Amino acid sequence: MKNQLFILFLITNLSFSPNSLRAQRIDSKILKSGKIETIHSKVLNQKRKLFIYKPQLDIFSEASLPVLYMMDGENIGMVASIVDSSISKGDFPPMIIVGIANYKDERTNDLTPILLATNNSLGATKSGGGKLFLKFIKDEVIPFMNKEYKTTNEKILFGHSLGGLMSVYCLLTYPELFNDYIAVSPSLWLENDYIIQEAEALFKIKNYTNKNIFISDGTEDPNFKVVQKFDSLLQKNKQSGLKHKYTSYKNETHNSQLVKAIPDGIRFIIEKWKLPKN
Repeated sequence: MKNQLFILFLITNLSFSPNSLRAQRIDSKILKSGKIETIHSKVLNQKRKLFIYKPQLDIFSEASLPVLYMMDGENIGMVASIVDSSISKGDFPPMIIVGIANYKDERTNDLTPILLATNNSLGATKSGGGKLFLKFIKDEVIPFMNKEYKTTNEKILFGHSLGGLMSVYCLLTYPELFNDYIAVSPSLWLENDYIIQEAEALFKIKNYTNKNIFISDGTEDPNFKVVQKFDSLLQKNKQSGLKHKYTSYKNETHNSQLVKAIPDGIRFIIEKWKLPKN
């Protein structure tokens, strides 16, 4: 396994599309360096890159830390910059961030849990690999991180757009895989809102006690109004034990809301990490 040092990048155009990245180096006082780990996945039969950020302060060097796993891992710069700044100010506890890279041009395949129609609106020729992608995370990525880094049992799954869809899907179908979930503008509208029907059925039979999810949307394509529908569904199914928070950023777009949603989502989740005051 080959390790490489890399300089984390900050996305200046707020785009989370791996095909349209524009980046600049983050001030070294904020973020120094991270690592790129390349692992060979037996599950996927591919080599995959993991972009890994760990707080640079010496005080955290030997501590076991919670881990935030993010899809669209090539875009780790924005998330790491926000988290690092908040850690430095004492607003967030220290945590490791793992950006899981997609394979070449197969993002849609990684981040769709079901096969899309041939004439799908995404123009994707390959889809439906999401279940296998989650198996890769479960069987290979998480064990790798637990072996190579000092980690706690606290695990967060973060996703935006299609990644947000996968975050919601993972919560609904494999809630035990992560403690907490963040879904920024999740693409719940795919295949006629099928995920909503899935959720309605699963809420009747599954227990989501001690699980938390933060969801958000902005002023964007009307398709994303289904996020509000999902929020309503969550409110009606409080018996499932799932705790959630929904925020709509009215003055933000599909991409620009990330600057607010990332810290808001993490802030919602870490509330339960705080010890009660005496």
